[in-house]
Parts: sequence; C-alpha cells; structure tokens
Amino acid sequence: MCTVLMNVAAVTERTSIAENVNLKITDTRVSSITKEDSSTTEGDVSINGTGRLPIPGLINAHTYLAQTLGEAKWCREQEGVASVEHLDRIGAFSVPALAANCVCVNGDDMCLLADKEVIVVHSPKSNAKLAPENSPVSMMLENTVTIALETDGAASGNGSNTMEKMRMAALLKKGLGQEPAVLSAQEVLQMATVDGASALNEEYRDS
Repeated sequence: MCTVLMNVAAVTERTSIAENVNLKITDTRVSSITKEDSSTTEGDVSINGTGRLPIPGLINAHTYLAQTLGEAKWCREQEGVASVEHLDRIGAFSVPALAANCVCVNGDDMCLLADKEVIVVHSPKSNAKLAPENSPVSMMLENTVTIALETDGAASGNGSNTMEKMRMAALLKKGLGQEPAVLSAQEVLQMATVDGASALNEEYRDS
C-alpha cells in the first residue's frame, strides 16, 4: 500500500522548491515526486496536502545555522546572501524550525528569525569549548527571538547537565560583555523550561 501526498511543495534541488507536486510514499520511503497524477492502486491512500511542505516524522525542521565566520563567508560567496537569508529564500522557515547556535547573526538576521518564529537553540558550553564566536543571545532576546537552551552532546559539551549549562549561559554573557546585569536568571530559566518545551513541541506544565 502506498500513500500519495497531493499538491504539496517539495525540495527538489539545493536552492529550489517545486510547488504543487504529488509525493508518493512506498514502504516508508519517497518513491516518486511528479507533477502528473501519481498512479494509485486499490488500498492506496491519497492526502490533499495543498500548500504544505512535508517534514519526515512530523517534527520541526532542525539545522545548525550561522556557527562560524567561515560559514558566513562561504554562504555569501556561493549564494550571494548570509546563511539566515539563504535558508529563508529556499523555504526552510516556511515550516516550524529550530536553528542551533546562530552565533554569526546581525540585526537583520535576528529580525528575520523573529518574524519567521524560528526557535534558536543556544549551546553555551559547546560554544565556549569549540570557540566559534560569542553568541549574541541578549541581542536576540531584545529582538524577540525565542531561544531554547540545549546541553549538546558529550563530545562538544563535556556532559549533559542542564543546571550546569544554565549557570554557564548566564556567567559567560556577564563575563564576556562585562555587564553583570545581562541575561538574568529569569531569562535563563525561561530558555531552559518554557522555551525549551516549545522547541520540543511539548506543552509547558507550570509546577
């Protein structure tokens, strides 16, 4: 039995999205993407997906974004725009999206992330260990970007202790910015709880 998603949008190349195509799924795999009516047999399921972009697993799109100056330079050379704008142009933010790190972003990038309701995932210990750049967390919050806190993996974060990452997130910004009032305990707690739940599509339960 096959499932055919009718009239959906689908990423067909690195920089393009095909509109109003029929996506056929056979044995949990995409077997064809066509503009024509896909052939169906008895027992197949057809779903009207007009205006939708299918995401495997019904999860948010998730990518590492704007991690280093080298990435930003490469994207401008290859695509003519910065990483955040490029992903928006190819439709990556047309669905709920998580963007990990977002270290090398400017004011325009932050406004775009906020407008598209992209949730930025902040990795303070990983950023400190791998030393990409100093993440502008406070500026993103000022631009109404939703930020969730992540522990990251042991390879880049040396552990998965949430309380430790909360403490480090607050102290790093205070030390690097030489401003003791920046990134308050309340803001860090929000990142680790309410906004973290939003990133996982979980309802926050006030206890």
